[in-house]
Amino acid sequence: MFIDNKGRLFGKVNIIDFLALIFLISLIPMIWLGNRIYKKPMPVVEYEGLKKQIEEARQSREKVNALKEIECQEKIKCQDKIKNFLRKHKKYRRDLDG
Repeated sequence: MFIDNKGRLFGKVNIIDFLALIFLISLIPMIWLGNRIYKKPMPVVEYEGLKKQIEEARQSREKVNALKEIECQEKIKCQDKIKNFLRKHKKYRRDLDG
């Protein structure tokens, strides 16, 4: 009735071809649902928050650089004071040299 002696469905379509077509058509909604379920949403970037974080990082970097510069200048001043003291007081320089 549905399948004739040549294996055709309704005498027009091969049963294997029909089953393959049904399988392929059923894959479309499965792929769509799977993509919808497992797809990660795009992150929302808050521009103002990001801008504030960048500015804070820039300011902290500037503070660190300023502190390093001050520390370096203080070391140079301290070394200059020691050199001047040793030039003026030769007796102490001999004690430091050994």
